[in-house]
Amino acid sequence: MHQAPTIGEKYICSDNIIRIFYFHINNMLYLVNEDDPKDVEPYSRNDFDKERILNNIEKIASNEGYVITPYQKEQAKIRKPYIDALEQLISEGYCYSTEKTYEDLIKIVPMPAGRIKHYSQKHICKWFKAYNENNRHLELSIKDRKPRCNQLQINDEECLMSFLYSGLGSNCNNKQMHRKYQRYVGDCRTNWKDETLNVADISTMRRRLKKITQLDWAIACGDKESAKKLSLTRQRKIRVDKALERVEIDCLHLNVALINDLTSEVITKVILYVAIDVKTRYPLSVVVQFGGGENSAGVLNLFRNMFIESSNELNAFGLPQYVIADNGTAFNNIMIDELTQALELSYVRTATGAAQHKPFIESFFNKLRVEFCEAKLEGYEKKYHNQELSSYQTTKLKNRVKITYRQFLHALNDHLIEYVNTKHKTANLVPQEAWNAALNDMDVLQPSYEEIRKRFHVESDEGRSIYERGSMSLDYEHFSNAELNVYRNEWLNNSSAKSPETTIYHDRFDLRSVTIVRLDEETDIGEKMDLKNLDFDIINEAKSFDFAKEKPDFNMFALNETVLTQMDEVILRVNPDGIKKSKSRKTPRSGKPVSSYEENLAKGMSSINRINQSNLFKATRPKKSPLEEESHASEHSNSDYKNQHDNLKEWD
Repeated sequence: MHQAPTIGEKYICSDNIIRIFYFHINNMLYLVNEDDPKDVEPYSRNDFDKERILNNIEKIASNEGYVITPYQKEQAKIRKPYIDALEQLISEGYCYSTEKTYEDLIKIVPMPAGRIKHYSQKHICKWFKAYNENNRHLELSIKDRKPRCNQLQINDEECLMSFLYSGLGSNCNNKQMHRKYQRYVGDCRTNWKDETLNVADISTMRRRLKKITQLDWAIACGDKESAKKLSLTRQRKIRVDKALERVEIDCLHLNVALINDLTSEVITKVILYVAIDVKTRYPLSVVVQFGGGENSAGVLNLFRNMFIESSNELNAFGLPQYVIADNGTAFNNIMIDELTQALELSYVRTATGAAQHKPFIESFFNKLRVEFCEAKLEGYEKKYHNQELSSYQTTKLKNRVKITYRQFLHALNDHLIEYVNTKHKTANLVPQEAWNAALNDMDVLQPSYEEIRKRFHVESDEGRSIYERGSMSLDYEHFSNAELNVYRNEWLNNSSAKSPETTIYHDRFDLRSVTIVRLDEETDIGEKMDLKNLDFDIINEAKSFDFAKEKPDFNMFALNETVLTQMDEVILRVNPDGIKKSKSRKTPRSGKPVSSYEENLAKGMSSINRINQSNLFKATRPKKSPLEEESHASEHSNSDYKNQHDNLKEWD
């Protein structure tokens, strides 16, 4: 079908140029001859369309004074192969709008550069229809882009948003909006005395006002309590404009049997601590804990790993603005609060059992269970919500054990690399591409772990003494600096105490340095002092206290390239021969062997006879010789006399 005719359009009919000058409400068209204005001919809309289909009436393209834009030229190069091939097929008897024509068309036309597939049948049909209606003029059949409104500069945007946040309100009718807009124009002229300032139009003001949420209002007004409550909304209401604006963290319990690479011990529970960036769906940090329950150490390690670039393939890191967590014991404690205050980020805890307040991390866990645990992980056992495995299920799970800690970590790392490079169906983006694009939009350079690592010294150990040589020890590691010995000597001169005691604040996953608080006796004000590790201060990468031991406890790992390399080194150093099966610790039975149930049943014995037969072989204590009985009796009498003597002594 052709486009609806409009007043002023010109057509060719029987070698005469006619023009539509009137369109009646009853679908009647009145055409006037350009050469003879008195020659007016009425047409019904149906008759007019039939004549156009039969090409008795052809439209004249109004290209007088028309300039072809670069956009039209660029689009014409793309459409021309399709239009030429379609004209050839139509000349052979094809219809331009059938599916058979489209299938034969894309076989003729080569694939356009930069595209994965051809344009759709709907697009090509529209192109050919517009091409025919514009008298087979390809450039004129392409509509030019609408002119973009002048984009606001930084000062223009700042002026507009400051006015909107000053009390405009989100609910405004048309009259109120026009009044507010006049106020905005007057405010720009009086308060912002800048000649280069561009005043936004009213449509731009409407668009900006629609994008502002209640959370934005609360942040602009400085209402932190309301901002925290509004940040706990459901997924369909959550709007995030940039990366690291909202990060959700949680832990996931997996029932899987794994072998410790050092002790050959089998565990049946793994806990994953994960942090997800909502805007890009990128896993910022992943920490794995083998055995035990969730604890604050895993959450501290999770925060710490947010500032570490895991590898070249997993390169997302940075300081989030809002961190959303649940109200579990691992996430609700003093150390986490002190860390979030030191990092200067907003830490929001949801209500217990309210998973809808952090939907993105829950969605990631569901995807991880299906695509990794069930599909790739051998020995994984499904568990329903709040349901522990029975002893029978645990034993059954241990019998299916096939992989070690190290193999599990490397498999999980490979899966995360695959995840960030695969298109996310719900968000319609590839996490890695979205993160790379978000890096260009970030105004502030994100801090690395080395710049802020001392802020993670929140775990305390009280009552630690300063040694004579001016050093302190923690978990078999020695720390010191030049000021520590001076502080000890000043303390001993002013105090009667033998040696000063203080509290050590440290990070168990980084043994390079610790922090103590030096108290002033007169003012009672504490001053922080950083102590360096005497043995590991030179290394450039963090190493935990467990890794420094000869036989480390393999129970928690941050999933990054440095930790995986350290783990491989420790395994080769401690257990170079690989996994060894532990020997059975079951003690052999004492006494004479007793016939089994099958043997007694084969003899045809009754139940009473089987019991009597078993009692015959019951183990009895061997009788002692007369000399042994006499010595035992003398020892017993001596002990009784000693007890009586002690009691009489107490009464006296």
